[in-house]
Amino acid sequence: QQQQQQQQQQQQQQQAQPVLTRYQLSEQVDLVDSYNLKDVDLSKAKQPLWLVKVPKYLDELWRRARDKQEVGYLVTSDGGGDSAGSSSAGGTGKGVSLRPSEAALAMAERPDLIPRDHSFIIEPSGGGRNQQTLLVLQEEFSRRPGQPDGQLESKASLYGTVKRRVECRPQNPAAHMRLKRHQMEQNRSSKFQASQLETRVQPRKPMESHAGIDKMKRMRKDEGKKLRNTPEEVQARLFVAFEKHQYYTVRDLVDITKQPLPFLKEILKEIAVHNNQGPHKNMWELKPEYRHYKRKQSIEDADAKIGGAAGNASTSMDDGDGDAADGTDDLQVV
Repeated sequence: QQQQQQQQQQQQQQQAQPVLTRYQLSEQVDLVDSYNLKDVDLSKAKQPLWLVKVPKYLDELWRRARDKQEVGYLVTSDGGGDSAGSSSAGGTGKGVSLRPSEAALAMAERPDLIPRDHSFIIEPSGGGRNQQTLLVLQEEFSRRPGQPDGQLESKASLYGTVKRRVECRPQNPAAHMRLKRHQMEQNRSSKFQASQLETRVQPRKPMESHAGIDKMKRMRKDEGKKLRNTPEEVQARLFVAFEKHQYYTVRDLVDITKQPLPFLKEILKEIAVHNNQGPHKNMWELKPEYRHYKRKQSIEDADAKIGGAAGNASTSMDDGDGDAADGTDDLQVV
């Protein structure tokens, strides 16, 4: 039984182990070639590094610096530090200090507001974030002779491992507060400022007339001035229009009759009604006493009703003469 159990366990392990076929291996090789993966130099992987967090104003100064330019000096002292001469999180801050260089301070907008001395606060090495493993990856680009322009060869390497996390803080809080106050005032001030111009600026040239105004003038000239006709003539035009369509808007009637709007509304109130609701809202139609629309469907419906009534009124009669004449029992009245 033990041998059988061991054999079953071995079979399960063999089934659980992934098996790579030749086709799958060729796919992995193609994947490496497609991403252009290269080897990474690990000779400096164990080189100890410090990860230093600096204030924003120092970061801006260092980014403005030229290549290989001195941006500051590290000053070490024996008091209040550990074996490496750096202050811990609970120390006095006199172990290692940073002082910006005069060349870096000259690139600032207000060099007098930049704090001069900064202390290094080192986190304890026993626990916390120092237990995390952080590696610094370095990538260098170079151009080989014979390669076309724009194509560079990259070389990746590990620059080292982060051993300590350090926070750089200004030693003079009052100087740092003056700098922060100046930054807040700059952000609070409006970016748009009014200034007096020495020369007159003309945004656009004066125009004698506008294209839209000219178009309206031409339309009015072509249409002519709307003169009032007699009410009888206007009613005749309206009746002719309503013979074509049952509903009209007031603007359409103004175009048809060529009459002023107030005068036309007075005549419309006499012969037409204004719809305030329904599918023909805000449209005019003739009053019932002026309508004479012929509806073909209504006439056909009326004829059908008359024919049905006549058929119901007729009765089948039992007439002997009729039976002898045509041999049928029912008579239909047409």
